[in-house]
Amino acid sequence: DDVAFTGLFIGTDVLLMNYDEDIRLLFGEQKDSIFVPKHGSEKAFFEIVNEFGSVYSVIAFPSAIYLSGLAFSNEELRTTGRLLTEAMVLSTAISQVIKISAGRSRPYTNDGSNVWKPFSFSDSYPSGHSTVAFTIATVLSCRIDKWWAYVSLYSIAASTGVARVYLDKHWASDVLMGAGIGTVSGLLILNANEKTKNDKTSEGFNFTPGPYFFSVSYSF
Repeated sequence: DDVAFTGLFIGTDVLLMNYDEDIRLLFGEQKDSIFVPKHGSEKAFFEIVNEFGSVYSVIAFPSAIYLSGLAFSNEELRTTGRLLTEAMVLSTAISQVIKISAGRSRPYTNDGSNVWKPFSFSDSYPSGHSTVAFTIATVLSCRIDKWWAYVSLYSIAASTGVARVYLDKHWASDVLMGAGIGTVSGLLILNANEKTKNDKTSEGFNFTPGPYFFSVSYSF
């Protein structure tokens, strides 16, 4: 049930908010009310995967896939590019509305995880990078529909989410909510496309064989 799943997901995210400060401390330490990150050699990796959810990905991935479909006359690629564009529009719109309405302070401001100032241009919740990364992962993995696509794409998306916490740009609950928005938005667009395709398939004349005759019907 979609409503039950959504309720469970939101409940999990609210529960995670209680541990945002503790999770932040896994990547640094508090000194005189100032958070000091502990970054090692892994920082370069997180800076790279961070780009998977950047604003450039919002434009680059759908455009590259759609244009490749045009160049190679590949309808599947064109459809994937279109679906990814639609999913991006939906997920980022939802994310931005919540960001503005929630007004949660980002970790690096050192205001704490429970500071919410609606319509104040504080935009920590949810994570936009996480939203974008999971939108891409959902649409592409489902379109490819191979186990390696699911594993690799969702691993990259998850790494992007961890990077946002590691780089002190977001709280863990910001990332989880962004992941949920991206995933659900992608699935909604994909399901709508399948329904439309099935409806079109059912249009036209249908011939049903019987024991002594054919019955003919027309669906529209």
